[in-house]
Amino acid sequence: MARTRFVSTPFNRAFAAAVDAGVPVVLWGPPGEGKTAKLTGLLEAWGRHVETIIGATREPSDFLGVMVEEDDVISYRQFGWVKRLNAAPLSALFFDEFNTAGAAMKGMVRILEEGVVGETALHESVSIVAAANPVESSVDGEDLRSPVANRILHLDWVFDTAEWLENVGSGFEAVQYPTLDQLLVTNLDERRAQVAGSVTAFLRTRTHLLNPGPPADPVAAGLAWPSPRSWTKAINTLSRLHAEDVQAHALVIKGLVGEGAAAEYQTWLRAQDLIDPVAALADPSIVPWSDDRPDRLFALLNAVTSIVLNDPDQWKPAMKLMVACAEGGKPDFAGPFVTRLFPHRPEGAAKPRGFTPAFGGLVQRSTYRVAPEVVDTEAAAA
Repeated sequence: MARTRFVSTPFNRAFAAAVDAGVPVVLWGPPGEGKTAKLTGLLEAWGRHVETIIGATREPSDFLGVMVEEDDVISYRQFGWVKRLNAAPLSALFFDEFNTAGAAMKGMVRILEEGVVGETALHESVSIVAAANPVESSVDGEDLRSPVANRILHLDWVFDTAEWLENVGSGFEAVQYPTLDQLLVTNLDERRAQVAGSVTAFLRTRTHLLNPGPPADPVAAGLAWPSPRSWTKAINTLSRLHAEDVQAHALVIKGLVGEGAAAEYQTWLRAQDLIDPVAALADPSIVPWSDDRPDRLFALLNAVTSIVLNDPDQWKPAMKLMVACAEGGKPDFAGPFVTRLFPHRPEGAAKPRGFTPAFGGLVQRSTYRVAPEVVDTEAAAA
C-alpha cells in the first residue's frame, strides 16, 4: 500500500516540541474531529507506548495505587498502567476527556507537574498529553482550575481537512508520520541557550509579566497565563523548535504564558535582532560592544553562559568574549557572568590575554578561588 506523505504543520511541530521536552500538553477542540486518533498516531509513530486514562471514570484515590501492608509497612502498590509506562523505552500517558475529570483532577495534579503516581515516579521518558472539548461542547466539562492550567501547554486543535479526505478511505493505515528529527532541532544545547537568553532579557524589561499571579477571570485562569513555572516550560519547549519556525513558536508561547504576554514577547523579539551566541563565541568582534543596547548584550552574555555550562570546552572562547566586552567599555555587563562561569573553569585552562586587567580583582573578591595547581600568565594565554 502506498504511503501518504505527511505534511508538517505548525501545530504538529508545537505538539512534538512539548512531547520531546516532557512538558504536559492539552489539545482543545470540538468533539468528533479525530483528536484522539491523530494524537495516538503521532505518539506511536514516535515509538511511544500509549496508556489512556479517562478521569471521569476515576476517583482521586485511583491515582495513589492500591494500599497494601508488608512487614508492618503500609505502602501503595502501583497500577498496571504505571508499570507498563515505565517498562517501555518511550511512552505517553494520555488523559482523554481531560476537563471532565471532576474530583479526580485532584489526584492528577501531582502527576502533571512531578510525574509521580502514588509512590511511583514515572520515568523521564514518559510524556503526558491530554485532549479536551470546550466546556460548551463537552459532557459535564469544566474550566480547568488555575493550578492545573498553569502546568500544561494549551494547543487549539487544528483539523486537517486534506489529510482526512486523503486517508479516510484506507482507514488511515497509509498515513506516514514524520520523525521528531524531521520536525525539531538537533542542536538542542545551542538553541536552548539562545531561547533562554532572549526570554530572560525580555523579562528583565517586563518584570510584571514574570509572576503576575492567576487571572481574576476563572475562564482565563483555566487557560495559559504567565508564571515562573510556565516561562520555564516555554524555554524548554521553544528550545526544540528551529529559530525560523515562527508559527510553531507563536503557538507554544501563547499556549504557555497566554495571549497578552506572548504578544508582548514576540513584538519585543522582532525588534531586537539578537546576536547569535555561537557566532559571537567564534568571533567576538562581530558585536558592537560600545554601542549596543543593554538588553541585547544581556541576552547574548546569558546565552553564552548557558552554552558554557553545557559544554565546558567553550569556557576559554567565552572568557575571550567577556574580555572583549570589558575592553569595549562594558566590564560591568560581563562581570556577573564571569563570576558565574569561573568556577567551571576546566582543569589547566589558561585565562585569555587581557583577563587579569579586566577581571582579576573581581575574581579575587568573589568567593571563588583559582586552584593553586593552575598557574596562568598573560604570556601563556596568548
